[in-house]
Amino acid sequence: MAFVGQETSFFTRHSLFYWCLAWMMDFNANAATNALSAAINGTAVNPAVNVLSQSISNPPTQAQVQLIQAKINELINAITRPLA
Repeated sequence: MAFVGQETSFFTRHSLFYWCLAWMMDFNANAATNALSAAINGTAVNPAVNVLSQSISNPPTQAQVQLIQAKINELINAITRPLA
């Protein structure tokens, strides 16, 4: 910045420009980091999924197939995050 009666050199003006540019980039990077951290912290905690503790016969019975289906549904529900 020039005061009355002073001239600024080319390098002084550009140094100030690059300083402001660097400050804005740092500010935007910090804002993006904070937004990402807030988004991660705001997501649901996935529940634990217990293992399927049953052997499956060949061919599987209807009850075994229903148990597999229920376990797959439990896994899908655990890994999907609800829309916010």
